[in-house]
Amino acid sequence: MNADFFRYKTRFATLAFLFAYTWLHLNLTLIYGVSRLWHLIDFSTYPSLPQPLLMPGIVQLLQKYLPLTTAEIVFLVEFLLVTLFYLVLNALLGIEFKKDQARLLSWLFFLLLPLVTVINYCYTYHAAAPWFYSGDTASLLFICSGFFMCLQSRWYALYAIIFLATLNQPGSFLLVLLIPALHWQRGMASVLKPALIALSIYLITLFGFGLFSTRSIPWATISDSFMNNYHWLFAGTNSLLLLFCFAGLPLFWFAFYDYIPLNYRPIRFLALGYFLVLFTLSHFSQARIFEDIVLLMYLPICLALKRWLIKLPPLVQTNSYGSRYAVLALLGLIITLPLLLQGALF
Repeated sequence: MNADFFRYKTRFATLAFLFAYTWLHLNLTLIYGVSRLWHLIDFSTYPSLPQPLLMPGIVQLLQKYLPLTTAEIVFLVEFLLVTLFYLVLNALLGIEFKKDQARLLSWLFFLLLPLVTVINYCYTYHAAAPWFYSGDTASLLFICSGFFMCLQSRWYALYAIIFLATLNQPGSFLLVLLIPALHWQRGMASVLKPALIALSIYLITLFGFGLFSTRSIPWATISDSFMNNYHWLFAGTNSLLLLFCFAGLPLFWFAFYDYIPLNYRPIRFLALGYFLVLFTLSHFSQARIFEDIVLLMYLPICLALKRWLIKLPPLVQTNSYGSRYAVLALLGLIITLPLLLQGALF
């Protein structure tokens, strides 16, 4: 087969994947809280939360210069974000895999991603479709870019990404925590300075830009979210859906834990911490909230599966039983604590 012809076919397949996912994400979801697309970009979609500033600002800027409708510009911006995310994901996977392997794993991620962002787990509440949030794809792009820069210790680029990511949504705090998580083996003294600078940029951006449009804080809603999520998980069989909300990756992390390289294993603590925050503040039936966790877990799991397939020995740490089962123990406590409190009170 002609090498150039084959290369064109693979590029066409990639563009088809990206275009199809963009269409899927926009057309099989609903705009949160509004009935018209324009309200998605007028900085008033989320009245009780920090407003996403970056994507609405980009769309409004493009409207001044492009003779396109709002729907066409939103599609264009989403497609560009999806394309950039694919390129960065391919580069991230290319750190550990050969070029063709990285491309294949990037395609696979886009096949898994609709399980998180498009499948309607809200059907358990009789909802018509999952929500579309303007910052979701941008969040994937920034988390992936930050992961890539952090692995290579390119701190100035990481600082810029944290600034942009925080304008997009507050979940960018994961990028700050990635610094000690991925470089813990070098000693905390070596990463203390970049971690503190990253934290300062995050806080300045969050409080200087991200919170100015928050009009009220729904404390009652926040206080109810934990129990709502708890009842959603355990009142019926919805806990079985949670595995697919994460595209199945936590199960693979558990099964192939001993094959995950040691420098990536602390990511499980980031994933757990963010999961607990979401348990308290968000709604599990909106699986899109888990996309950042899925992305962080993807590379280590791919590496673990590679080591397993080529029959490399497990990477077993000595005296690691405490950290090995800490996540399971904490999750078990979270599951049983409401039952214990309910029994004590009633």
